[in-house]
Order: sequence, then structure tokens, then C-alpha cells
Amino acid sequence: YEGYGSDEDDWVDAGDVRSRDFGPIDDHGYAVGQTVKVWDGDEEEWYSAVIRKANDGEYFVHYIGYGTSEDEWVSPDDIT
Repeated sequence: YEGYGSDEDDWVDAGDVRSRDFGPIDDHGYAVGQTVKVWDGDEEEWYSAVIRKANDGEYFVHYIGYGTSEDEWVSPDDIT
């Protein structure tokens, strides 16, 4: 569950899962509201994030489990 520790993870029946409508997908295949992995070259690590805004081919992301002071604009090259 987003925002909770992995100790809260649980198996659920497929019928209990709903897909979220993220709205239009852009040319890079991403949409506002989508959960992605973002590469941090300094730490050489992937971090889970949610795309909050998109503008001119860049994405403003919020890192899951981190404060809003860590939110930043990233390039699509750093997203998977």
C-alpha cells in the first residue's frame, strides 16, 4: 500500500483491484498520477515516485516515503 511500510503488503483477489485512470499518456508513455521509478545518479539507486506535473518534456515527481522538500523536476531519461 502506498505510503505504508512493506510489512503492510498483502495479497488481494484480482476482483478487489481497480485500475486508476491516469488521464492522457504523453509521447514518453507517462501520465500525471502514475507511479514510476526515478534514477538518482548521485546515489546510483532507483526511487519510487509519483508524477505530480508534466511540462515541456519534464516531470515533477514526489518520492514515496519522503517529504515534499525532496520533490523535483526530472527528465524522462531518468524514469522507468
